[in-house]
Amino acid sequence: MRGRRRFGDAGEAYAARHLERLGWVILARQYRVQTGEIDLVAEEVGEVVFVEVKTRRSNEVEPEESVGWQKLRRMERAAHQFLVERAWEERPHRFDVISIVWPEGQDPTLEHLRDI
Repeated sequence: MRGRRRFGDAGEAYAARHLERLGWVILARQYRVQTGEIDLVAEEVGEVVFVEVKTRRSNEVEPEESVGWQKLRRMERAAHQFLVERAWEERPHRFDVISIVWPEGQDPTLEHLRDI
């Protein structure tokens, strides 16, 4: 599991660098509360974006396919807590998925799905 966690962390770091290159501000990484977790919380031109990052070695199963309704529900609860903690309930926000396929020894490919 330790290697898997490290691989996932590398994918999240890669996704964060991608967003920062686009001019986004990373507000939190691996935000966790009792009701759920969010890999990245970012801001794009005043909008808070809650990002799930899925990193895989192959594209046999598309990474974004593993983000089902239960995962989205946990993300919504965690996002609500994040917004409440900052008194940002009225700020515009959305949920994105960043899918990374990173075969061993090769460069990763990244797909950004907005407003899932």
